[in-house]
Amino acid sequence: MFQNEVFFLLLLISPFIGSFLGMLSYRVPRHIPFITGRSCCDACNRTLSIIDLIPIFSYVLLQGKCCTCKNKIPLLYPLLEAWAVIVVLWAASETTHYLFIATCCFGWLLTLIAVIDFQHTLIPPRLSITLALAALGFWALENPAFLKDAIIGAIIGISFLEVCRIVFLYLRKKQGLGGGDPLLFGAIGLWVGWQGLATVMLIATFAALSYVVLCRGTARKLSERIPFAPFLAIGGWVTWLYGPLGT
Repeated sequence: MFQNEVFFLLLLISPFIGSFLGMLSYRVPRHIPFITGRSCCDACNRTLSIIDLIPIFSYVLLQGKCCTCKNKIPLLYPLLEAWAVIVVLWAASETTHYLFIATCCFGWLLTLIAVIDFQHTLIPPRLSITLALAALGFWALENPAFLKDAIIGAIIGISFLEVCRIVFLYLRKKQGLGGGDPLLFGAIGLWVGWQGLATVMLIATFAALSYVVLCRGTARKLSERIPFAPFLAIGGWVTWLYGPLGT
């Protein structure tokens, strides 16, 4: 009964979670307060009404445009609203009970970090810290015995990418990794433990290389700095749900 009630509750609120993630993806990198202040149109600053804020439905009803200035509403917003629902359904297919709740939170946080990095090549430290604290809280309540493996995973994750970043900078005289990537990898390490780090990195690297090949194959211009957080998020999500390779 508990599982069904929680599932339907999270499924019901997930589009609104996705809408909140969209708002955060805009405000956090611009250092705009998100606790206070009504949502408004990015173009004309009109305060949004209820009809503007119904997830997915509003985008379709308004044909993807602000009803005042007719400026296009970014497609990212309804996509995030839909993706938040998919996270719940995906998590429900692989987990149960409190693990299901934690998995949804993990997926939503990874999504927010990935979107911000993809758009701004920036990983806000407070988001990685939030991800890390959520992992510590979860393991402390659910499986305290795993905390040691989780903390080792965080230390190895941060250290490995920080060493890679420093070595690349020394050899190439330019940044190859952003300063936020090691912290994010460490936060993911708290979730999957040291046992899952190799799998996370393997999947992330494969996803990043696939993205580069796809862009070149479709003649899409690649920026000089390719954000790595989206690929770490993919690796972290898959490893969390299905475990390290070989297990």
